[in-house]
Amino acid sequence: MSIFDPLGLIVNFTIKGRILIQDIWRSGIGWDDSIDEDLYHTWKLWQSDLRQIENISIPRCYSVNIPEANKIELHVFCDASKKAYAVASYLRVLTKDEIDVTLVMARARVAPTKPISIPRLELQAAVMGSRLAKTIKDTLEIKIDEVFLWSDSITVLCWIKGDGSKLGQFESHRIGEIQELTNINNWNWIPSKLNSADIATRTYNKDDGNKTTYASLFKGPDFLYELDETLWPKKNIVSLEDLPYEEIEITAVTTEEESYLPDINRFSKWTPLIRVTDWMLRFVDILLDRLRRSNRVFLGQLEVSEIQKSETLWIKRCQQESFGEDIRCIAKGKPLSSKSRLKNLSPILDERGILLLSGRTNLAPEMSISANQPIILPTKHQFTRLLLQNYHENFSHQGVEAVLNDVRQRF
Repeated sequence: MSIFDPLGLIVNFTIKGRILIQDIWRSGIGWDDSIDEDLYHTWKLWQSDLRQIENISIPRCYSVNIPEANKIELHVFCDASKKAYAVASYLRVLTKDEIDVTLVMARARVAPTKPISIPRLELQAAVMGSRLAKTIKDTLEIKIDEVFLWSDSITVLCWIKGDGSKLGQFESHRIGEIQELTNINNWNWIPSKLNSADIATRTYNKDDGNKTTYASLFKGPDFLYELDETLWPKKNIVSLEDLPYEEIEITAVTTEEESYLPDINRFSKWTPLIRVTDWMLRFVDILLDRLRRSNRVFLGQLEVSEIQKSETLWIKRCQQESFGEDIRCIAKGKPLSSKSRLKNLSPILDERGILLLSGRTNLAPEMSISANQPIILPTKHQFTRLLLQNYHENFSHQGVEAVLNDVRQRF
């Protein structure tokens, strides 16, 4: 907060400090706790960068050639990453024999804590670039002959040059502002390696060490020093209709069905827990059948099979949370750890993936299958507590021995 940099001349340094603060906050550590090794390493790199800042000297004059310049251009570069988005603006002063390129202003913002796609962050950078270009044109007393705005996002350039009303609310509002503040014909594509704003969006890499340099931000990209504009980066922008939707990365993962179960800590009774789970699973089945265009009909009260399915899912969830390592060992045919609570119970997995007791009771064929191989439940799990409470209430609050005798027929 003590750094006074209204023009953003060292924004590629200060933004890394803001990213570090955000990463520390996301890690969830307490106010008085020590940060982890990776964050501490980043902090040390940021400290070492501070020594580079002490050596930076910036002339107040943009160019001594401005009075006799043939042309003065404003170039604004926009870029974004998962951590931040930034813009950098330059004056390009052309005379007959010389070209001067000078950094005017720069801006950078950390990305929102709520996940947002890279194209949307690039769009945010374009909005910030549009506002910065207008501010510079309105503030500088120097006459600017031409404005160039640069982005390395093909998606954003297609949005800007197309009809924003065809997109979502987030995009259409921002594209409308960009089109109002700038001329869409002034927007151009640039490869990431030539984008000066890219410097401010990079984060430290602990494997590479501290390689951050600041000279390139003040100097600007090399192509601005070329008199021949045909040597500048060029790319034809397709129409919005031809834009591939695969620009936004989507990661698909498979999850176990029981991971969709409701929060058990919000239930004080076993029966409501099972009933809510039943209706939730039925709702999911209805949606899946609509997707598959099935003709199944779901009417009336819950069926016994649905109730049994919910109970099975909760038993598996309960066992996985308490005996996950033991279940993995049994599934792989490995012996249980000597520290396992189940090592003396000879546990096995049935075809449903439920953990069962296997011992001397297997030698008693006259016993029922459930009593012969009862289901193992952890002592202190919320599901076990609700289950025992349900048995206790169903037995009209009889003694402990009577309740346990019935419970142990299955568990």
